Amino acid sequence: MPNTAPLLVRAALLMPFLHYFARHGGDLDLLLEDLQISSAIKTDFDRQIPVKAVYEVIDEITDRLGDRFAGAAVGRDMAMTAMGPLAEKLTAEQAVGSFLDRFLVSVRSYGNSTHYRLENDGKNATLKMTRRVRPDANPA
Repeated sequence: MPNTAPLLVRAALLMPFLHYFARHGGDLDLLLEDLQISSAIKTDFDRQIPVKAVYEVIDEITDRLGDRFAGAAVGRDMAMTAMGPLAEKLTAEQAVGSFLDRFLVSVRSYGNSTHYRLENDGKNATLKMTRRVRPDANPA
């Protein structure tokens, strides 16, 4: 039986984009209101939101700012401490294998829209990510 659970992610994953939008003069409350997203996500980082909404917000931010490279700027400017499970595990582990194992376990708490898989052929280890669905919006 196929998994029909709604595809959700933690609101925390949107925070770097929302901060970027506000820093560049965007009206955050208007953005959320126009997209019919609760303004509670600004403080409730554990709130689960549909993954489709994440793509729509990012797409709308790039449109409103006229900055099609906003996603690259957010990634460039984002501090390691803002990277959730990745930063937590990176600072706690000494070996790459242990880091990847712990990352794969912890990343599940951030949403269910993506499958992560670690493949090891004895010579190379590859971390793979697959989206469960193709987004309607263009993930900037």
